[in-house]
Amino acid sequence: MSYPMEAYYVMRLKNYGFAPPLFQQLFTVCQAFNDNLLGHWAFVYGDIPGYPGWVHYHGTNLKADDAALKAYLQLPDLNLMEIRNWVTDQYQAGKLRWGMTFTDLKLAQEYRNRFFSYLPDTYILSVSYSEQELVKLWQELKTNPQEYDKAIYKQMEKAILTMSPEKGKVIGYDIIQNCSNELGSLVLDSFLLQNLGQDVSSQFGVELNEYGLLRDIAKRDAIIDYMNNPESKTETRAWDWVQVKYFAP
Repeated sequence: MSYPMEAYYVMRLKNYGFAPPLFQQLFTVCQAFNDNLLGHWAFVYGDIPGYPGWVHYHGTNLKADDAALKAYLQLPDLNLMEIRNWVTDQYQAGKLRWGMTFTDLKLAQEYRNRFFSYLPDTYILSVSYSEQELVKLWQELKTNPQEYDKAIYKQMEKAILTMSPEKGKVIGYDIIQNCSNELGSLVLDSFLLQNLGQDVSSQFGVELNEYGLLRDIAKRDAIIDYMNNPESKTETRAWDWVQVKYFAP
């Protein structure tokens, strides 16, 4: 099965002492578990003096939020503005996808090595939709276009035409849903939340691998049907099967 469209994430993985026996970290891009180092804080917008850029920043007290962020990520004072300037330039050049992901691997590697090489447990991960699901969703967007779908539609069209994902190490499969209500944003929740991983494991006799992901696609269709069944324990948003890759920084 082909997985042509990749979104690249620079993630800091957290350690979980309560994780199942095979792993202490979950190699998912779900931000309920791990830190996306291209988070909302890296983007700025509006008429804030000295802040170039465009997007969304959650805080209302910027100085306090920035101080907490710098402490959390162990950032030197000058690096925060440097990161925001760099991110603004890349976004304006069309090199960032859906707000918090990279369009190409080399740019993700540059970002990680330039700003976060000092942080332990930082990895570059990608999530990829299968060609089958990608074409289906692409056709749906083409038939029923909406304003906020345009950026995603263009990326899908490009991926379908080129079919050239990077060669990384496939480490497993995740089941994700976009939990963001913000236009053009892609914030993913994983089935690992709310004990759904254990639920799927017991229902279908599958085991999570050493990365905390599904090992193979053997029961993919049955699992996806279950996840999207209104009578199951899952949330109502659509769940999608994705391939996860690891890339050396």
